[in-house]
Amino acid sequence: MRDLLRCRDALRRDVLRWRHRVLKVLARHGRVYQAGKNWSQAHWRWIREQRFALPALQRTVQAALVALEGQEIDITGLPVGIYYLVSTANPDRTFTEAGVNNNTAWVSFWLLRDRHGNARLVEISHSPCDTPGMCGEQATNR
Repeated sequence: MRDLLRCRDALRRDVLRWRHRVLKVLARHGRVYQAGKNWSQAHWRWIREQRFALPALQRTVQAALVALEGQEIDITGLPVGIYYLVSTANPDRTFTEAGVNNNTAWVSFWLLRDRHGNARLVEISHSPCDTPGMCGEQATNR
């Protein structure tokens, strides 16, 4: 559980950094969203519609959006219940690998809501880790 919390905190920090980068790049080029709240669905649409004359700048913004879009899941409106989050690396086999048996990881969790409707996630279980040194406290990236 401690590893899950550390990972979640690291991802939150990463998301905040990427959001900050996107907004700063746009602001440096005179692009400031004023039609509502940042990071709403309308704001995301607005960001995706931005086009830049410099191809490198366009690719920079697109790369940041790809990094952000893969980090968040909108659970707004999901009812209370048990859910599985499954992540698969290289699903379309773009990269050549010796084996693909270790490309999927999952976690099951309860989605609960307090009396105000605020979500709370409680981990139930997760996929096993069959790669020594890559999971838990022994991981080399700790």
